[in-house]
Amino acid sequence: MKKSMFLTLLIMLLLIASCNHGTKEIQENSSVSENSEGAGSNTSQYKEQVLLIIAEDRSGSTKNQRKLTSEKYQQIFNKFNERYCGEIDVIIIGNPSPEDREFYPLIIECPSKLNSIPKKALLTEKARIKKENEKILNENKKLIQINKKKIDKFIQDIIQPKIINYKPYQGKDVTDIITFLEHLNKKINEPTYKNYNQIMVVIISDGIHDAFQTKKPFRFKCNPKLQLNLIGWKDKTIFENCNIEEFESIDGFIHYFSKNQ
Repeated sequence: MKKSMFLTLLIMLLLIASCNHGTKEIQENSSVSENSEGAGSNTSQYKEQVLLIIAEDRSGSTKNQRKLTSEKYQQIFNKFNERYCGEIDVIIIGNPSPEDREFYPLIIECPSKLNSIPKKALLTEKARIKKENEKILNENKKLIQINKKKIDKFIQDIIQPKIINYKPYQGKDVTDIITFLEHLNKKINEPTYKNYNQIMVVIISDGIHDAFQTKKPFRFKCNPKLQLNLIGWKDKTIFENCNIEEFESIDGFIHYFSKNQ
């Protein structure tokens, strides 16, 4: 009788210990789930909204300077899509036809942020938020592919015919740097970009103005959000209060953009 009671008591104690261990595991797993589905994942889905402008001088004075190829443009755009969202603009420096003296925009859509899971939320509430986050993740994955297709189309429709195959208007091969900088100044100060995190401008040019029309002396005052990247530029005294990075070559900038941005 005593032996039977002892065995029964032992079994009950083992069951209680097993249940406590299982509860602890569930709590630990729940905590891990909260961290992975909550603020941590929310941060991983966030991307800074950035305006990237690439201005390329394809006039005769830069004939000895390497130009961006379609593949290089693709490399820069794909890296931008990987790290940022917002807008990419390209423009020709030189003497393009009147209809081509504009910024060609490519919009890179921003992913949706995940919902954070409060630590004190009920299990039903946590399950609901987790399900919503799974839907958001799926939509964000689709968005990455949509942006990639837009990049491919932009390369085909704009970069190749308008930039790579540029021809000077009426055969007059001059470089109108000042008009370009005037347009650039208006562009980066548009209200559209007021809430953007950063503005990055890449200018591939020697910076020599040799347009046929005379221009009064011009000074370019930088927007506080602007990071100016100059490739091959000769004299940067025209720029005032600018955060400037200088590069000897296109490859130098691409390496910097890929590793440091």
